[in-house]
Amino acid sequence: MKIHCLVSYALVCGVISVALGASSFAGELRHLARRQESFECIPPPRVEIAFCLDASKSIDFDEFKAILGFLKEFITAYKIGPDATQVALATFSYETRIIFDLNDNSDLDGIIGDIDELASKKAKEVQGGRTNTSGCLYKLKDEILTEENGMRADVEKIAIVVTDGRPNEDKELTVPYANNIKNDGTIIFAIGVGKRLKP
Repeated sequence: MKIHCLVSYALVCGVISVALGASSFAGELRHLARRQESFECIPPPRVEIAFCLDASKSIDFDEFKAILGFLKEFITAYKIGPDATQVALATFSYETRIIFDLNDNSDLDGIIGDIDELASKKAKEVQGGRTNTSGCLYKLKDEILTEENGMRADVEKIAIVVTDGRPNEDKELTVPYANNIKNDGTIIFAIGVGKRLKP
């Protein structure tokens, strides 16, 4: 069976991974990979995908690495390039750090290399602190999903927020900022992870 998937693994792996800790996260992905033989997921040929990854103190190092592993599994389903799918990545805690913009990497190897650089304890410890989800949403609209940084106006846009739960910094801005992004036509997914998940 062939399924035309808008976001490939997100709807399958993302939903199932809710409330899972890092120890079971990778195992769940392997289980899902074994089930892939029953269907073929066909990503759209051109799409803009922007990730916001929670790097706050409540996400421990193993969980953070598991999230990065999921991210790599996810994007390998897509053909990456300026005439195909483009990917942007930001991490957030109290502040938001843009790792790469949509037009920073022209192939999959470049994206994987940037993600691997994040998979170090030092990179995780640079952030820590509180969970300012609204800050990342603001950056998505104001800086990442912009034509200046590679966004194509005629291509579908997807934002994926991976977090362990409720924001505790500027939390009253989270819903309004999310609505601003949706009003621009961007589809938003939230994926819950971690041992301390708070729906």
